Amino acid sequence: MLMTGHGSYAVPAPAFRSFTKCQSTHSKAMEILFVFLPSMENEIEQQQLLRQLKSSGKKRIPVQIATKINKHLTASSTVMTIHGHLLQSQHDEAWNLLNQHPTSLPHLTARILLDSLYDNVRHDRYKLKLNFEQLRHHYLKRLDDLVSNQIWDSYETGLIIHLYGSLGQLAQAELVFRRYPQKEIGLYNRLLAVYVHHQQHYKIKALQQEVRRRNLVVDTTFHNLLLLANLSNINEIERITKRITKPNKTTHHLLLKAYLRRCDTKLGRAKVQELIEKVRPNRETFRSLLNGIADHMTYLEHAGQDLGELTQSTNDVYRAMIKVEGYELDTDIINILLKCHIASNNENEIEKVKDLLELPEKKGGCGSGCGQCGCGSQKIEPKLVPYKVKPDTITFNLLIKHYLKNDKSDLAFVMYDNMVQLKLNPDTATYGNFVWYYAERGQAEECLRYLDVMQRKGIPINSYIYNMLLDCSLKYTTEADKLQPQLRSILANQPDLIDAVSTNIRMARYEGDYEGFSNLLEQVMMANDDSLGTRAYNTVLQTVSKLYCKPRNRFSLNLEHLMSFLDVQNHLEPDIYTYALKIRNAVYYGNILKAESIYKDMLDAGLKPNAYIFSHLIYGYSKQGKMEAAEQVLQQHMVHHNVQPNVIHYACLIKGYSDASEFDKAHETFRMMLKRPIHGDVVLYTILAGMFLKSRRPHYAIELLEGVEKAGIQMDGVALTVLVEAYASRNTPHRSKKIEELTDEIKTKGWLDAKAITTLILAYDQLKQPETALKLWESLKADHIQLETLHYNVMLKTLAQSLDCYPVAKKIFSDMIDRNTDTFDAMIWAAHEMMDPEMIREAWRVRTKAQANERPLKARSYYATINAMSDDKETARVVFKEYQRLRNLPNSTIVWANLINKLAVQQEL
Repeated sequence: MLMTGHGSYAVPAPAFRSFTKCQSTHSKAMEILFVFLPSMENEIEQQQLLRQLKSSGKKRIPVQIATKINKHLTASSTVMTIHGHLLQSQHDEAWNLLNQHPTSLPHLTARILLDSLYDNVRHDRYKLKLNFEQLRHHYLKRLDDLVSNQIWDSYETGLIIHLYGSLGQLAQAELVFRRYPQKEIGLYNRLLAVYVHHQQHYKIKALQQEVRRRNLVVDTTFHNLLLLANLSNINEIERITKRITKPNKTTHHLLLKAYLRRCDTKLGRAKVQELIEKVRPNRETFRSLLNGIADHMTYLEHAGQDLGELTQSTNDVYRAMIKVEGYELDTDIINILLKCHIASNNENEIEKVKDLLELPEKKGGCGSGCGQCGCGSQKIEPKLVPYKVKPDTITFNLLIKHYLKNDKSDLAFVMYDNMVQLKLNPDTATYGNFVWYYAERGQAEECLRYLDVMQRKGIPINSYIYNMLLDCSLKYTTEADKLQPQLRSILANQPDLIDAVSTNIRMARYEGDYEGFSNLLEQVMMANDDSLGTRAYNTVLQTVSKLYCKPRNRFSLNLEHLMSFLDVQNHLEPDIYTYALKIRNAVYYGNILKAESIYKDMLDAGLKPNAYIFSHLIYGYSKQGKMEAAEQVLQQHMVHHNVQPNVIHYACLIKGYSDASEFDKAHETFRMMLKRPIHGDVVLYTILAGMFLKSRRPHYAIELLEGVEKAGIQMDGVALTVLVEAYASRNTPHRSKKIEELTDEIKTKGWLDAKAITTLILAYDQLKQPETALKLWESLKADHIQLETLHYNVMLKTLAQSLDCYPVAKKIFSDMIDRNTDTFDAMIWAAHEMMDPEMIREAWRVRTKAQANERPLKARSYYATINAMSDDKETARVVFKEYQRLRNLPNSTIVWANLINKLAVQQEL
């Protein structure tokens, strides 16, 4: 069987393969004994003769000759003892003896040892996949010792190539392959399997070209391996399938697995039905079906799709398998069933599968109605099942991850204890689950404790754990100092842990500007061999959405061109995530027509839209005031595709009506939501509170949000920010104290984002408390909070109210690096009110030097500037001419226009 990391696939073998692998141990031993008997008899006679010669002529034999005789006798007895161990299937004893007394082995003995090593590596492939370096080096030493000083045939060379590949020695596997003189297609299959297992796509293509160049006849196994390498590329799958002349069951199973991943498309469903009708099911067919369903359920789980039908399909396939095959369950099938039901988070089905497992009995009073612990409950009869299956390490790892994902750490620890009681050793995946759990919550110290346990037990760290710690350090910056030393130490010992996922994580957590994004994208492209897969591309789309949310600048168009280039360069197969993210990005960019076009492309591709797609469309239409189109999505499109609306869809719709000042329609939509019934969340109530603020009813906003909090709905940063704004807008005696309390809560909980900072400064501006705003500003500076140009502008406006704070405003202006039109408007008018013409002239000079005239100033700023330039007619004339170029001035500027014209006449401009 050829192990590729994704399953076992049959490989044609010479007839003598059955001699060593397929017969019983007794028959095998007898045949080996029959082969060796004549030669062994001769060896025994020779040894007896040598002993007689040595004993009879001990004094006459020179020392060097006696030493050679001893070596020969020892080597011969070692070989015989190794034979004895092998005949009794005591392979470890045979290896240990060979290590203690290295000697030249007969070819058949070496072959049996090679087969035993193959079996050991295959048995421990899961551990090797988890990066058990000590075990890897142990097997590698055995292989190196065995391979040297032997001449191997083609099949045996294939085994050696497979073993080197399984042990992560690609270069050595390639060396063995290249040294073999006459290579047939079977040997190419072995090397191809190694490349497929390690996802060496460039080397796979190179090997294909070499096979074509040598005009070798490609068999079905070769094509099956190519199918396995391209399961995620449906176009390549179809091209390979056309070249297969004699497909076998493995071919059909691989195709089934490929199309099961796409059973949410028309093509996928049709192909799956076709393959099921074509294949006569056996054990591997059902295994492929369940594996494919499990993979697809995991995929749909992340996409937010309903998994009810697939859960039923899992149970139907399982029942059909038992009925057709009539065999008992094994651990592998149990694990696949668990994987399916865990993806759908179906507790009932998970418990049914657990009832089939041999788990340790609970000790003591469990409070579950056992009737044995004095709890007074009636005894519950145990569930009767025909037989139980022994769980393995994978079983417990699946259950531990499930319970941790659902925040049931107590049950996860129970599974861990059961695992230990059954003498199953926790491995890298086991501890990786706990590291993931605490890393997701930003609990770095707990993560480090588990790493310490792994180090003491000699359990290796893999890329998954490294990436979890990296993600935690980027997501929770306060924990970065604790994790960075450990991350550096891990990489010092295992530099190969950095992979494409590591770079993708850095991309996903990126919060910078366009220039930094383009540099990071270059690193991501290099890590992904200059060709992004669907998952990496989706990560890029996720990060781009953050840049689209930032204010437009000269890089916005460059970003659009860059993404268009990526679309053309990467011929990937978009999934539902890709379409959802592209629609969202188009909405953020303000291009609703592009969002509609992407939506149509998705439907043409046969993909069913999900709740996220429709929420992005409703948000996009609402943002542009197209409320009829937004309503149409909710009332028609979602009904047509059988997608149930949730609170997010109604929140987007209500926000749209609120922004359009259609408050009656917003209330009507809210009432319609409650009738369905759909319960509101903190986001929806925050939107409603914002609507009350917009309609100048801050007391309603306060009552709503404080009532929601009393009802047990936890507030978030946005809700508290709206509450600050509501208190600042309402003239109550205790509003200043309440705003200070809310400020402390926002800071303590880490919710001090850009919007919250702006709102807090404006609140103190409304309260006429520039000194309090200045204290807040200084604390933000001390905490190294990143401040934006908007914050500086609002602060300038707030400080300009006070004569005492005006000098601080001037200093803030001079310290600024990125100034915009609002900055100059604020500073010029503040200086005008403080009768500081020199500051007005300085602001104008800075604006001219920086060429910050992408947007005109307010009319009153032109008036203040011309007035301050009374002794500099040339500059005053430049200011006046710039004002004259303004077009379509609003009616509110008529007063300032008259004043400017009077100044122009007075100063003869």
